[in-house]
Amino acid sequence: MAYTILYIATSQDGFIADKQGNVDWLPQEAPELLGGAELVASFQVADFIDECIITIIPKILHEGIALPSNLLNSMSKVASRQFFQEIVEKRYIRKKD
Repeated sequence: MAYTILYIATSQDGFIADKQGNVDWLPQEAPELLGGAELVASFQVADFIDECIITIIPKILHEGIALPSNLLNSMSKVASRQFFQEIVEKRYIRKKD
Protein backbone atom coordinates (compact mmCIF):
# COMPACT_ATOMS: atom_id res chain seq x y z
CA MET A 1 0.00 0.00 0.00
CA ALA A 2 1.33 3.44 -0.91
CA TYR A 3 2.17 5.96 1.81
CA THR A 4 0.91 9.42 0.88
CA ILE A 5 2.32 12.65 2.33
CA LEU A 6 0.46 15.90 1.76
CA TYR A 7 2.81 18.88 1.62
CA ILE A 8 0.93 22.17 1.66
CA ALA A 9 1.42 25.80 2.66
CA THR A 10 -1.20 27.91 4.39
CA SER A 11 -1.43 31.53 5.36
CA GLN A 12 -1.33 32.34 9.05
CA ASP A 13 -5.14 32.46 9.02
CA GLY A 14 -5.46 29.04 7.38
CA PHE A 15 -5.93 29.69 3.65
CA ILE A 16 -4.10 27.81 0.89
CA ALA A 17 -5.01 30.35 -1.82
CA ASP A 18 -6.65 33.74 -2.10
CA LYS A 19 -10.31 33.96 -3.12
CA GLN A 20 -9.35 33.84 -6.82
CA GLY A 21 -7.30 30.66 -6.26
CA ASN A 22 -3.95 32.44 -6.58
CA VAL A 23 -0.90 31.59 -4.47
CA ASP A 24 1.20 34.63 -5.37
CA TRP A 25 1.24 35.59 -1.67
CA LEU A 26 3.76 32.80 -1.01
CA PRO A 27 7.36 33.98 -0.37
CA GLN A 28 8.63 32.16 -3.44
CA GLU A 29 7.02 31.13 -6.67
CA ALA A 30 5.63 27.61 -6.34
CA PRO A 31 7.58 25.38 -8.77
CA GLU A 32 4.68 23.05 -9.47
CA LEU A 33 1.10 23.04 -8.30
CA LEU A 34 -0.64 19.71 -8.53
CA GLY A 35 -3.99 20.55 -6.98
CA GLY A 36 -5.76 22.52 -4.35
CA ALA A 37 -8.51 22.14 -1.78
CA GLU A 38 -10.59 19.91 -4.09
CA LEU A 39 -7.72 17.46 -4.57
CA VAL A 40 -7.01 17.41 -0.84
CA ALA A 41 -10.71 16.77 -0.13
CA SER A 42 -10.88 13.92 -2.66
CA PHE A 43 -7.76 12.29 -1.16
CA GLN A 44 -9.26 12.69 2.29
CA VAL A 45 -12.56 11.08 1.27
CA ALA A 46 -10.64 8.18 -0.29
CA ASP A 47 -8.59 7.89 2.94
CA PHE A 48 -5.30 8.30 1.04
CA ILE A 49 -3.54 10.81 3.31
CA ASP A 50 -1.15 9.17 5.75
CA GLU A 51 0.85 12.24 6.74
CA CYS A 52 0.45 16.02 6.44
CA ILE A 53 3.27 18.52 6.47
CA ILE A 54 1.75 21.97 6.70
CA THR A 55 3.96 25.04 6.33
CA ILE A 56 2.45 28.19 7.80
CA ILE A 57 3.55 31.38 6.09
CA PRO A 58 3.37 34.62 8.14
CA LYS A 59 0.81 36.31 5.91
CA ILE A 60 -2.84 37.15 6.69
CA LEU A 61 -5.21 36.79 3.72
CA HIS A 62 -8.50 37.45 5.60
CA GLU A 63 -10.39 35.38 3.01
CA GLY A 64 -9.70 32.72 0.43
CA ILE A 65 -9.72 28.98 -0.11
CA ALA A 66 -9.14 26.98 3.06
CA LEU A 67 -8.08 23.43 3.68
CA PRO A 68 -11.01 21.14 4.51
CA SER A 69 -11.90 21.92 8.12
CA ASN A 70 -11.88 18.25 9.14
CA LEU A 71 -8.56 17.39 7.47
CA LEU A 72 -6.68 16.87 10.73
CA ASN A 73 -9.48 15.07 12.61
CA SER A 74 -7.89 11.67 11.96
CA MET A 75 -4.34 12.96 12.47
CA SER A 76 -2.02 13.40 15.44
CA LYS A 77 0.50 16.22 15.58
CA VAL A 78 3.97 14.73 15.94
CA ALA A 79 6.29 17.66 15.32
CA SER A 80 6.50 21.40 14.94
CA ARG A 81 9.49 23.50 14.01
CA GLN A 82 10.19 27.09 13.13
CA PHE A 83 12.29 28.53 10.29
CA PHE A 84 13.66 32.05 9.98
CA GLN A 85 11.73 33.07 13.13
CA GLU A 86 8.53 33.36 11.07
CA ILE A 87 7.69 30.22 9.11
CA VAL A 88 6.28 27.26 11.06
CA GLU A 89 6.11 23.68 9.82
CA LYS A 90 3.72 21.26 11.51
CA ARG A 91 3.79 17.53 10.88
CA TYR A 92 0.81 15.26 11.45
CA ILE A 93 0.43 11.51 10.96
CA ARG A 94 -2.66 9.36 10.71
CA LYS A 95 -3.93 8.09 14.06
CA LYS A 96 -3.62 4.36 14.45
CA ASP A 97 -6.88 2.49 14.84
